[in-house]
Amino acid sequence: MINNLINYFKEINDNNKFKQLPRHFHYQTENFLNKQILSTYLFLIKRAGLNFRNKTVVDLGCKFGHLSILFRKLGVKTYFGIDANYEYIKIANKVFGNKKSFFLFSDSGLIDVKTKSIDFVIANEVISHIHPNYLTQYYLEIERILKKSGIFLISDGNNWLNKNYIQKLKNLYINCEKENQHNTKNTSYEKLRFQIIKKRFSSISDKKAQYLAENTSGLVENQIYNEVQKFLSKKEFTERKFRNYIFPVNPTNIGFAMERPFIPEQVKLELETYNFESKIIDLNLDRFVLRRINSFKSFKNYIHTFFLMLIVKLKIYKIEENPGFIVISKKK
Repeated sequence: MINNLINYFKEINDNNKFKQLPRHFHYQTENFLNKQILSTYLFLIKRAGLNFRNKTVVDLGCKFGHLSILFRKLGVKTYFGIDANYEYIKIANKVFGNKKSFFLFSDSGLIDVKTKSIDFVIANEVISHIHPNYLTQYYLEIERILKKSGIFLISDGNNWLNKNYIQKLKNLYINCEKENQHNTKNTSYEKLRFQIIKKRFSSISDKKAQYLAENTSGLVENQIYNEVQKFLSKKEFTERKFRNYIFPVNPTNIGFAMERPFIPEQVKLELETYNFESKIIDLNLDRFVLRRINSFKSFKNYIHTFFLMLIVKLKIYKIEENPGFIVISKKK
């Protein structure tokens, strides 16, 4: 299956019809030419014990829709890709849309899918990018669209319990807020706020616009406009400076969160308040073994990995890394 998928994505990448699409689309396509990335997706599905044959699936945060091909190979009856970026959805419909794959825009926590019509909802590396103002609404919508005993799978790498990773996140936060090498457009969130302010309030000086950009951290466009109006009318203006221990927010549109970390148990407990039975799948051993499996080159290596699994299981050897998490929830 993996080789077939890679060949398919190679054809997409080489197709002249799609050459004019944004660089970010081709970057995503190139990601899916990596066997390890595809193996990880298949491992995630297998580890969660999911069977998609003849089922309806919602892929939350689908971006350009590349995963629709994987789900089609897994026998999905109907696939719905959901994303808050309208440009992504337009491209997804153009490249991957068909009678079995549909791509829908959602930027407010609402999902335009019929009630009790879905078997599975997948959110892989998504909840850490949803603005907190909308995450609860998404949870409620997912409960609405799922059939009884339908499955909601969350997989995310931003685990608050991984303290080493959290330290790395702080560096990423500074990068995105102040420099932003992470963003494909190479524009920091502070600079984006400056641009938003100057575009709406053209008469304001660069110095004042910069001050306001530095003190509206975490706000999105409409909130920024309101705060600038307060400042200009000489009403009380509250400074909201960036803190490197709080995830930054893209100020455009609804405000994508940048790698918001979660405590897995809190995710599990919150979902249980929305009519789900939830459990956490421990990935410490699984990801450790997956890395070993991906490096198999001989029978000797296979035997070595078997004993590594054994000593980890017996707690003779402790894995330092506490990786991401999976929360799998069944609707009651």
